[in-house]
Amino acid sequence: MKRWLAWVTLIILLMWAYRASAQNIGFEDGNLSNWTAGGGDVSISTGVNNVTYGGGKTWTVTPYGSRMAMLYPSGSVTFDGAVSSLGLNSTENSAIRQFMTNNAGGGNPTPTNATWIKRTVTLEAGKTYSFAWNYLSTDYTPFNDGSMMTLVHTTLGSVTPTLNNSQQRYALLGFTNPGTGNYSTDSYGSTGWQLATFSVPVTGEYVLGFATFNLGDTILSPQLFIDEIQGTTALNGQPFNPIPPNPGSTAPTTPTAPSLCCGGSSAAFSANPTNAAKINTFTNRVTQDSKVYVEQIGNMNTITLNQSGTRNNYARSYGNGHSNTVNIDQTGTSSTVVNYADVQVIGNNNSVSITQQSTGGSKGAFVNVQNNNNIISVEQKESGNHYAEITVSGGNKNVSVLQQGSAGHMASITLTGAATGLNLEQVGGTQQFYSITHNCATAGGCAPIQVKQGQ
Repeated sequence: MKRWLAWVTLIILLMWAYRASAQNIGFEDGNLSNWTAGGGDVSISTGVNNVTYGGGKTWTVTPYGSRMAMLYPSGSVTFDGAVSSLGLNSTENSAIRQFMTNNAGGGNPTPTNATWIKRTVTLEAGKTYSFAWNYLSTDYTPFNDGSMMTLVHTTLGSVTPTLNNSQQRYALLGFTNPGTGNYSTDSYGSTGWQLATFSVPVTGEYVLGFATFNLGDTILSPQLFIDEIQGTTALNGQPFNPIPPNPGSTAPTTPTAPSLCCGGSSAAFSANPTNAAKINTFTNRVTQDSKVYVEQIGNMNTITLNQSGTRNNYARSYGNGHSNTVNIDQTGTSSTVVNYADVQVIGNNNSVSITQQSTGGSKGAFVNVQNNNNIISVEQKESGNHYAEITVSGGNKNVSVLQQGSAGHMASITLTGAATGLNLEQVGGTQQFYSITHNCATAGGCAPIQVKQGQ
């Protein structure tokens, strides 16, 4: 028993280490892991609800998924310090300052304090990437404030990416005064959720950064929200669409499905073209572990991920919508391979299927599905320890788990709601353990729970 508990503890820690090492692009981990921030208030927010700054405007800003980052300059870090922290040089600093002077819109063009956030990403030449942002002005004209984005190669200062269709290492985003930046909100306004697009001429590691700053003073500071996919914005309780870019701006004019793909893992992806969709692939270039991160919003989509080889396989899928299908198939040919799958689904009539099989190595499946009429299937086969953690809520659910092989099996399953059916089978192995929590919300009883253990 002590050996089994030690193994369960080890594999859970290992799987959670993989989960923590996910890129946290969209801040869904609820923290700033893999990001560096400075200059004032940088926080992870679940939304800004019914905030009124002036002009009779009450704003509600909601992220895609559950969380977004919010930047608010409140500290003593200067604009120059922020620009330097993001990797820009003095020439670029002067060019930005000169642009703001030439396009002040009647306000003081001198930047004062700022706050910033950045992270390292691996980008491939020839691909177009994007990131979502929303600038909210708490000031009124002619008192101007602004925001910007940066992209700098980690070692090659001469590499010039293309940001918002302009070849330079920075792009000016939302500003308050009309005619400044790529987008202008006017007094107490919002840009709505926009997309910044970027591409690089050289494959490699880049520092992606965002900043927001005051101009002329340090009061009524702007707010900049960033997320991997556009969320929603409401003005006085009514949906608020993204504003168009300023005339002559190079900024993208049509919101499209964002893509931030870094690395060389193999994945197949199919989506309803009417829905926003994204696939992120990250590869650790030292170990060549396969890491795939997929997010899907919308209905009637199919996601298929196939991972194999002699290295560790990591897959994480987040979906929000109805009638979607998620298929993850992980195999391995090494006794040290770790297969890890993490699937979260919110919506009705969805299907989740995870198959993990390899000769040796550990296998972990984490599944969290909410709402009604969902089907979950997990199969962990061949030698190596198996761990499945499944949480399902809502009505009319069907859960099937098969753990088969010559090592240890552990299943932890929590079922909440009505009409839940469960079939758990553990075959072979040195040890077989399970924990089932079932809260039935149907007076007449729920579907049967069947557990089979044997050789």
